[in-house]
Amino acid sequence: RSVSYVIGIDKGTTMTKAAVFDARNGSVLATARRQTKSFRPQPDWHEEDMLGTYDGVAAAIREVIAAAAVK
Repeated sequence: RSVSYVIGIDKGTTMTKAAVFDARNGSVLATARRQTKSFRPQPDWHEEDMLGTYDGVAAAIREVIAAAAVK
């Protein structure tokens, strides 16, 4: 019998959150968070370094997969 998982990513303006769920019952198996660096070059502007954002999302995914012991 195979086990299915779902990874959810919440990419906010200050934090990236990742979670692994058991697809059979929706239980949370593990979570991870990474802070997002942002810049405000002018009032009401929000900018991010896209390489830093990518690295943070990828790191959160790697961490949550390892913590959930997903193979």
